[in-house]
Amino acid sequence: MSGVFLPILLLAFSGRAALKDSSKRSINSDWKIELPGEFQIAGTTVRYVRRGLWEKISAKGPTKMPLHLMVLLFHDQNYGIHYEYTIPVNYTAENQSEPEKPQDSLFIWTHSSWEGCSVQCGGGERRTIVSCTRIVNKTTTLVNDSDCPQASRPEPQIRRCNLHPCQSR
Repeated sequence: MSGVFLPILLLAFSGRAALKDSSKRSINSDWKIELPGEFQIAGTTVRYVRRGLWEKISAKGPTKMPLHLMVLLFHDQNYGIHYEYTIPVNYTAENQSEPEKPQDSLFIWTHSSWEGCSVQCGGGERRTIVSCTRIVNKTTTLVNDSDCPQASRPEPQIRRCNLHPCQSR
């Protein structure tokens, strides 16, 4: 995808989000937490708002280069991340529509859900389920893992669970 990238909206909770473009312009990177404000990143104005642990990063775009989002969690509990983005349909350099044509599929790895805890008590682990996802025309579908490049498959995320001690019988 060259030329035009995606407008973004991101909400992060219970931690700090960092955003960096390929020219190394950034918000909250290198362990430095920025004051809320507007920043020029990826060829657009990005607005950063923070209220306690709640954060919002938004850009109306379009962005002109890829963005890298990083999330640093300060607490054991992750209250979730909400994100939205738009993909221009049949976008041309002149910003005009062109006749409908078949859309290319994009295949990416996603963390689709969490497995159950490995133990009932005494401290166990939960892992994310890593799945291959196809994106076409703003629609996502889980597909066979063989459709995604195995070399880029991420490791599952791991979270501790059921930390309470087991009761003796």
